[in-house]
Amino acid sequence: MGSIIEFLLRVHLAALALVAEFVKTTFRKWSAVDRLSAIFCCVMLAISLLTWNSWLLLCWIGAAACLSIAASRGWQWSLLDDLQSLNKHGIAQMLKSSSPQVDVVGEPVDIASSTAKRQTADADRATSLLKSRIIGQDQAIETVTSGLEASAAGTRANGDRPLSFLMIGPTGVGKTETAKLTATGLRHNFYVVPMEDHKDKHGLWQLLGTPQGFYGGEGMLTREVAAHRQTVLLFDELEKAEREMTDVFLRMLDEGKVRDRKTDRDIDFSRCIIFFTSNLITDLPVGADQNALRNLVQKTGALRPELVARMGTIVPFHPFSDSDMCKITEMQLTKYFEQVCRSRHITPRVRLSRGAIECLALKQDAKYGARNVTSSIEHHVEPVLRKALLAQNGNDIRSLAIDSQDERIVVTIDG
Repeated sequence: MGSIIEFLLRVHLAALALVAEFVKTTFRKWSAVDRLSAIFCCVMLAISLLTWNSWLLLCWIGAAACLSIAASRGWQWSLLDDLQSLNKHGIAQMLKSSSPQVDVVGEPVDIASSTAKRQTADADRATSLLKSRIIGQDQAIETVTSGLEASAAGTRANGDRPLSFLMIGPTGVGKTETAKLTATGLRHNFYVVPMEDHKDKHGLWQLLGTPQGFYGGEGMLTREVAAHRQTVLLFDELEKAEREMTDVFLRMLDEGKVRDRKTDRDIDFSRCIIFFTSNLITDLPVGADQNALRNLVQKTGALRPELVARMGTIVPFHPFSDSDMCKITEMQLTKYFEQVCRSRHITPRVRLSRGAIECLALKQDAKYGARNVTSSIEHHVEPVLRKALLAQNGNDIRSLAIDSQDERIVVTIDG
């Protein structure tokens, strides 16, 4: 009797697992069309099942069919933008704006859609973020933002291929942060692939799916891009990639497609923005043009020439100067004190002296760039601040002064 009950329970759990997997896969496909529509559809299903409302269930079936057809054809919608357009102009204007109108002579040309406006606004926001947060890398930021603006304006020569950048330079100078801020500004999904962790056959299968006939599932990379077509991809330390992965990169950059080996279907990468990083070259000439940078990369011999040739743009990053390190240290210290004050629910006036900033900046090791700023704050600022705050015994704090004395950080608190 016990074995029968156990068998029934296992069958029941297996059925629930299949249903959960089906729901997850379906929701991922619907989200690729429009996340808000997918959430709305799932909520409508839940309400109809809880209330046994047949009319609502019929509406859900219609919405599910629309989303499934759109997902199969690779369409993308924006329910929020459509609702705003409907609220402003009505149904006629919303449908009219879906197709551009071009008049030949003497008439204004209207080819700007809500999607184009949103892309331009996103590119402007990403540009502002990069210029405000990436310190000392003016040439690199100008190169990346030019590519983003061209993509938003639709003026790229190879608009059917993914926008790609190869970022070269020493460690800790802002390459990874540039990719992150680009994704944040564009409101895209962000996905990092450390090539160090995927440099053998099994690592390749993790990314692209297990070949048919082998135990395993879909690839992590292909599944991510299938669910989020607008993704900023970061392939870190490109020189460590396996040769077979380089073949994948060639097709990705050339055709905008990658095949998932488990499902044997092509995944569209054309709407992704792809960043590659490499620490092969640490000393780059300032102001070098694209031809000079491409030649420098090819001379290392670490990357195949055909891959370098397909890279959209080479982005140079240079070591930080002393003034750059001071600016970065100031930014990190300001962020740190804001975090501490917020966690303690206090609003004192914080005075950060130039001497304290320079003292902490000089404690950095130049070969690691800005990577050690946070750990330096942890070692040289946090203990002094902690003791000063504990000495207050919960009394009100009106001001915090951070200074340096004999190459040490000093914190003064006025209650």
